[in-house]
Amino acid sequence: MNKVLPRACVYAYDALALFAVAVVLSFAFITPAYAYVDPSVMTYAIQAVAGVAVALSTVLGVAFRRTRKKLFKLLKIDENSNKCVDPRVSRIKPGDAAALKRAEERSVIFSKQVKQGLPARKLTFCGRLVRALVVSVFVSFTLLFVAPFELVAGNGSDLLFGLDSVAPIMAALSAIVALVLTLVLTCLKGKAFDIVLSVLAALGLCFWLEALFLNTGLPGANGSVVDWDEYTTITAISAAVWVVVIAAFVVLAAKKRKMSRIAAVVVSVALVFVQGVGLVGAAAHAGSSSSDVTYKVTQKGLYDVSGKKNVIVFCLDAMDTVELEQIRTEYPDFWDDYTGFTYFNNVVGSGMPTHYGVPFLLSGEYPQYDESWTTYNQQRWNRSTLLSDISDAGYSVGVYSDTFANGLEPVSHIAMNVNADDGQESEAPDTFGTIAAMTKASLYRDMPWLFKAPFWYYTDEINASMKGESGQAVNRDSLDDETYTLNDPKYYSTLISLGLSADDDSQTGAFRFIHLFGSHEPFNMDENAQDTSGGPVTPGTADTSTSFQQTRGALHIVAEYINQLKELGVYDNTTIIVTSDHGRHHVQYDPLDYAMCTSLLIKPAQSAELDARPYQISSVPTGHMDYAAMLETSIGNYDSKYGTQTPFDVADSPRDRYFYMTAWSAVTDWGIREYKINGNALDFANWSLTGVYWDCENYWRSSSDMGKSLSDIDFSMDGAVGPVVQAGPGSNITTGNPDCLQDRQ
Repeated sequence: MNKVLPRACVYAYDALALFAVAVVLSFAFITPAYAYVDPSVMTYAIQAVAGVAVALSTVLGVAFRRTRKKLFKLLKIDENSNKCVDPRVSRIKPGDAAALKRAEERSVIFSKQVKQGLPARKLTFCGRLVRALVVSVFVSFTLLFVAPFELVAGNGSDLLFGLDSVAPIMAALSAIVALVLTLVLTCLKGKAFDIVLSVLAALGLCFWLEALFLNTGLPGANGSVVDWDEYTTITAISAAVWVVVIAAFVVLAAKKRKMSRIAAVVVSVALVFVQGVGLVGAAAHAGSSSSDVTYKVTQKGLYDVSGKKNVIVFCLDAMDTVELEQIRTEYPDFWDDYTGFTYFNNVVGSGMPTHYGVPFLLSGEYPQYDESWTTYNQQRWNRSTLLSDISDAGYSVGVYSDTFANGLEPVSHIAMNVNADDGQESEAPDTFGTIAAMTKASLYRDMPWLFKAPFWYYTDEINASMKGESGQAVNRDSLDDETYTLNDPKYYSTLISLGLSADDDSQTGAFRFIHLFGSHEPFNMDENAQDTSGGPVTPGTADTSTSFQQTRGALHIVAEYINQLKELGVYDNTTIIVTSDHGRHHVQYDPLDYAMCTSLLIKPAQSAELDARPYQISSVPTGHMDYAAMLETSIGNYDSKYGTQTPFDVADSPRDRYFYMTAWSAVTDWGIREYKINGNALDFANWSLTGVYWDCENYWRSSSDMGKSLSDIDFSMDGAVGPVVQAGPGSNITTGNPDCLQDRQ
């Protein structure tokens, strides 16, 4: 008992010292993903804070070492117990050969002890259990809780479920994995235990280093094809770091077993605390960035139309006129179901990417030259009367999409399927689907670059997995509370099994805006709208189909919808617009070098005779600039702010049209360029930059730009190097809260 109490005091003191150092170090390693600071300034601030934190931790280490010696003296503990120390010095008489020989022998023995160290103390079962538990918790906590926590906290607007739903599931998984690792590791003994313990600690350290320092330029979760050959440099650096760290821990365990145990425990405890501090910050950010009211987009009314009048808009994501032209050429009979339609093949969209394109289709509002891009994003819903005009005309409004930017709150006042959370029990995530999705996302973030490709994911895949979508038909009564996700094969399956009904009893009719995955990457649907995600994957992609097959599959879904409208006898009273938020695209920072032409097919409500004729082709210069007027006139409103010129009213003569293209890096918007198109939109020779550019605060500035006002900086972006701040994997919308400048040159 006399020996236990002093040792317990020393262990408590060591724990306090480790805690204090970890507290200071945590300020040096908090990831700056959530700071709304100019990146060119933030870089220096982080370096300064890190330097001060490391210096303070060094000072603390020295102070604790000195006070520890005094504590040993006070508790009468031999500090040199079980250590190799120099023997006491004694004089040897000249000529005493025997004494000299004994001194040499002791010197040889001591030298070996110093070189090899004292034999490691044999650990008891409890000793192994405690060490195994500490390291196992560190590894499972880092990979299975910290990574999912930060992913959900930083991308709440993209994901169907928040921290309150995901965190408990991953916490339970992390605890179970930690327990299993602990039990397995505790069963090992001797050098095997020390080596495996060190390897686990090294893996945890590598996970942490990878996420914090080595994920620069990590491809975002937007579905675009990733050319992994472009990342050879960072792949080599990442692999080298992993090899060095793991090798160092293994060598230490083999040669200095006692020291390796200490290193494994100290690293584990320190980084668990450091990451814990980061999670507190992430949770605080998630809480502060979310509004007090949350909204849910359900499937209520998705398969209902009116027996009176209908206006139906299909937004087939990323579908380009180029693909429609290919279908028209190679499959001329493909359009047989699209009777009464007019196919417009000279079309310009509004903007790119989806988080600008879809909100435009719901608001009809373009940016104005005298406002910043932030002001446009904030004010477009206040300026827009598009959805309210439709509702005021007596139409029920159903809007089905996962992309509203900041428009969920205003849309919720109009759309019957967008509901504020009433605080009651809501749809819960699928446990095993959530585990699969979050584990995959975590491995993508934390694994070395060499092994990231198999774990690459896209946002809708994560949502579908957490929602537990199986593609099976659902009961119509359950749709009112079921969250809407972009899952084209499931939508098609439900459309076939449930069918459309003309049960909407609104005063005038029904308006439906249905956003489908369409032609967007990755390609996991065939031409018959069947899910191919379980099939062979194209190397370097997540594709199990092709763009052309998936485009035909999306249009096949619309054709089925058309045929069901005909069977219900409401086709003639229905206006149908088939368009896309944007055309084919690549994630790029540089100006466009190809034409991006939105798709557009329209069938107005018209006579049975006109609805029976084959589809027509029009090459008039039209596009999304005439879309809002088409909606307004379809509901009989000829006095709206959007005018009355529909695509059918456009003259076949030269016309200036404008398109707003984002300079982006998949996870970050850097600026918006305005293009003017005069002539056939399919010919890129007719596209030109106007010189109008909205700059977002995330724009990277070279050292030569420091100190200049935004109006004095060259915004041509030629040769720009891209972002220095990147948000977490799984995000596909703009990061931060850009404060933008518009300047006409």
